[in-house]
Amino acid sequence: MFASMPAVAVSAADVVLDSAPIRPEWIVSGAPVARASQLASSVDADSFTCMWDCTAGVFRWQFDCDETVHILEGSVTVRSGERLFTLAAGDTAYFPAGTDTLWTVSEYVRKVAFLRLPPPRPISLALRALRKLKRMSGIGAEPAGALTSRAA
Repeated sequence: MFASMPAVAVSAADVVLDSAPIRPEWIVSGAPVARASQLASSVDADSFTCMWDCTAGVFRWQFDCDETVHILEGSVTVRSGERLFTLAAGDTAYFPAGTDTLWTVSEYVRKVAFLRLPPPRPISLALRALRKLKRMSGIGAEPAGALTSRAA
């Protein structure tokens, strides 16, 4: 069974953010000031949740892990390849590891981020094969009516 671990709950207003400078060579214009705080991590340390904020500026950002962000306050315009989109409070976006972006923060942005270090490709392929075998054999199948994140 699963190891018993305590749940983690925080109020955004209570999180103390520490300095998390953006690499100087990534800053395109302005003087953005970024801060962050890790809120939780998985037992294997391959995934974690953090809160991050940033003041006005334009900067490059390369994602070194898979990251899902949810904007809590403010907004940011992101360029990824030829795609340009704005994320505002309430919006969510996913950036796979290796994604190169250009972030434009006009005033301020605060986000919660869910980060996951992707496993090496051979391990990922093996895990996918194992999950497929389990589905085909019915091992570990969800009970009828169970919620699932897989597409129907």
